[in-house]
Amino acid sequence: MTIRIAYLYYDLLNLNGENGNIKILKQQLEKQNITVQLDLLTTTDEINATKYDLFYLGGGTENHLRIALNHLRQYQKAIYQAIEDHKFFLVTGNALELFGKSGINFFQFEETEADGGFHEVTLETDFIGKEIVGLLNQKKDIVATKHPFFKNSQQGVHYINFFAPKTFGPIFAKNPLFLEYFIKQLILFKEPLFTFKPLEFEFEEMAYYNYQKLMRKNLIK
Repeated sequence: MTIRIAYLYYDLLNLNGENGNIKILKQQLEKQNITVQLDLLTTTDEINATKYDLFYLGGGTENHLRIALNHLRQYQKAIYQAIEDHKFFLVTGNALELFGKSGINFFQFEETEADGGFHEVTLETDFIGKEIVGLLNQKKDIVATKHPFFKNSQQGVHYINFFAPKTFGPIFAKNPLFLEYFIKQLILFKEPLFTFKPLEFEFEEMAYYNYQKLMRKNLIK
């Protein structure tokens, strides 16, 4: 089996090492004997949305987001269709802005300027029953949407197979349950009878539980 991944704007949207998510995901898929076709796409490339199983976009500067948006708008209808066709999307950090009213307008939310800066957060989810931990840059707040947020939080959107936590950096590196869920859903969507080898997340589990320990000690607020 081959899983095809489009890493969109890899050269523009990698503000806090977001490419780590792709490295981790690729490694885990290959451990399942799955062939990974990874295409690094930027503003000089065409986006053929029908050929990919997963689209990934990471966080970036405001200027880089504007450059990416000018290109992404050319493929607005194709991206809409891909989302509704249950294609997988992982969108992290402020790349979520590209899909709101100020972007290609798939999700009906707007964002307003906020005073907050970078801080560690835990986000409740509606799909794994556990919190996602990560680094949030709260310079903008989401103020409205017609699509579901993460549970009890306006810091992420989950719609069909579109997952968009607003946390920056390699979220998979310290969220083993999210990583496991995402891998299984991605594979099973393509091959429902797939037989999994044991999944191992030693370092991700260590990072997650050490984070939770620090939270309990109030060393991270």
